[in-house]
Amino acid sequence: VHRLPNDLKRMIKTARECNVCLDGLAISHEIQCQMLVWYHIKSTAMRHLFNSGEQVKCLKNQHKVVLVGNAERLAKYLDNEQHSRGRCRCTACHHARTEPGCSSPHKCFQKVKNLLESLTPKWNPLIALPNNVSVPLMDDDVDKPDGQANYFQPCLVMTGSLSDAFRIFVEGNECPHMYNAPIQDPTRLQEMIAVYTDGSAIKTGTREAAAGAGVFYGDNDERNKSIHLPNEIGKTSQASEIIGAKMAAEDTLTTIRMDLFSNSKHVLDSLSNCFIK
Repeated sequence: VHRLPNDLKRMIKTARECNVCLDGLAISHEIQCQMLVWYHIKSTAMRHLFNSGEQVKCLKNQHKVVLVGNAERLAKYLDNEQHSRGRCRCTACHHARTEPGCSSPHKCFQKVKNLLESLTPKWNPLIALPNNVSVPLMDDDVDKPDGQANYFQPCLVMTGSLSDAFRIFVEGNECPHMYNAPIQDPTRLQEMIAVYTDGSAIKTGTREAAAGAGVFYGDNDERNKSIHLPNEIGKTSQASEIIGAKMAAEDTLTTIRMDLFSNSKHVLDSLSNCFIK
């Protein structure tokens, strides 16, 4: 770190102070493959696994392995039925000897597999995503609300680019395992609950500012509730409307379809149009 330029030192210092990390409920294969494989931050192995031995030199210099995606491509050659130990004559080993000039393809393939297996399950591309996080939580053939409705389809898998996986102000320890989403019961997806939410604020930007949110299920329904927003959240109408939607979602079982009624364009856009898929 001492040899880094001052601007990079400041960036690292700020990241540590703000508890920046890479995380997500489940990481897409595309993002996993964009990580640098050498000195992978999510590896549980000792450092010597990454920087010692003839295979490490060969992988870096001959095979030009830089990213996790490069390593995965080589590691998968071990799954080829035609591949064998030693002087293997399979297509992959023949190519490795003639093109990059590798003297021990099998050892190099095994080395990168060891590197990948040292990664936590969430970041290991050799581990397939569970079906309950890699498929939509609601089937497309489920009837959608009538009228001017925005359809919310939650995505548990972090997609996009590597930059989308950065988190800031993280508290506690990171979870190395993929999120184990509850298995949906198709029969319960037919159940529907209607919830009305709203939020408002007065005297915004002044010391007398006040804001609150409410959730309404029906007349005399014991689930109806309201809340005054504390100062640390920010006493604005938009914050109030978001808090109202948040309370409704938290109070509804994940196995039941919820129709959320709100006159807030900010809430509807945040949960649908602006939601990263």
